[in-house]
Amino acid sequence: MKRHWLTIETLYALGLALVILGHSHSSDWSTFEGTWLVPLIQFIYLFHMAMFFGIAGFLFQNSESRARLGYRKWLSDKALRLLVPYCFWSLLALAPKYFFEHHSFAGLTPAYILTSLFCPRQNIWGHFWFLPVLFLAYALFGLLPRFPNRQRPPALLLAVVALATGCYFLPIRIEWLGLADLRNSLAFFALGMLARSQSERLADNFAIGGGISRIVLPALALALFALGFGLRENAQASRLVALPVAILLIAACVLLAALLPTNSIVSWLARHNFTIYLFSWMFQAVVMELCSRLRCPWTVTTPAMFAAGFVGPIAMILVLERIPWLRQPFFRRVFGVSTT
Repeated sequence: MKRHWLTIETLYALGLALVILGHSHSSDWSTFEGTWLVPLIQFIYLFHMAMFFGIAGFLFQNSESRARLGYRKWLSDKALRLLVPYCFWSLLALAPKYFFEHHSFAGLTPAYILTSLFCPRQNIWGHFWFLPVLFLAYALFGLLPRFPNRQRPPALLLAVVALATGCYFLPIRIEWLGLADLRNSLAFFALGMLARSQSERLADNFAIGGGISRIVLPALALALFALGFGLRENAQASRLVALPVAILLIAACVLLAALLPTNSIVSWLARHNFTIYLFSWMFQAVVMELCSRLRCPWTVTTPAMFAAGFVGPIAMILVLERIPWLRQPFFRRVFGVSTT
């Protein structure tokens, strides 16, 4: 396997760690206000989901399934992969969560249900916003012709990157269908496509021992991380700063991933990243509630939630793989397990 493909696996594992760490805190921020956890969370949120969209664009550019299946069949497969778990778990948990929060079903109206489903940020699983937004990104970019991977990027691909980047700065605040989040994500998806089209040349230029030493690469990655951390407040205040900072931090992760060894654990996490992403918060929420009742300090709550975000979904996957009737396509789809 070529090194940059191993890097993608490591990036998935790094991305999972960032997502889970970013969620590893009490919902009551006053319990850790003024600690180093606050700037760390702010830093993570600058780029962690942007990196997942970049990976999606990279793999989309590489894949031939769209041409092989045709747009409609290819997009229907994406819908099954992304929207089935979104709708299933959203509807299943809607009533219990509403009752737990309001102690009645009085306000559980059709309008409330539709808003929860079609405004992903208001969904009962807040991090599920990623699923419909990624589906819409696939729907849009899937309409484009397949760009060849070659030394010089085609003009149309550069135009797509420029247009997607321009969308990032549009004053869109529409939560319906996740359009505001889609506006934020298109640029990173397009940049991932561009990176794949140039990946052979990039891999040659940045290969370990191929002109850039093992000392320079980690130093550059650390410098980029330090720069991004220092600019986090500016990035939160200005989208003109936020976009280049996110790109620089993703580049730092790529450099770091190229240096880290890939092993069977990393490969397994990469293969199951989707399921772990979906269910990490469910286990973290249980631990958060338990820690809150026990009045644990944030120094206990955060590591406990981080561990639960990994251990819970991993244990669930291992159980699913050992129960024959749960290996049916329907259950694999609702649990986000690949059917291939």
